[in-house]
Amino acid sequence: MYRSKWFFHPVFVFICSTLALGLSLFLYIYWYIAVSKGLNALIQNFNLDRDQVLEPHFNRLRSTELDRFGGDPFGGVWERRERPGQRAAHTT
Repeated sequence: MYRSKWFFHPVFVFICSTLALGLSLFLYIYWYIAVSKGLNALIQNFNLDRDQVLEPHFNRLRSTELDRFGGDPFGGVWERRERPGQRAAHTT
């Protein structure tokens, strides 16, 4: 049987894909930490409200864009639960 020269052994493909996944996980964590440090430095530099700047995007999405369509299609799944003493969530 004739074997093509471009055919790679399946174990080699598995090892390369596992290494690529590991590298992508490392880079994801590295850049997450780098961006978090940069955002925290920016917040401290300009004396911004940390809770408002670092608020998760889905809270802003829920309070602005989803209300245009007549309510929450997720049935309150994205609602932020408030703890005693916590300030109210940002709404527009």
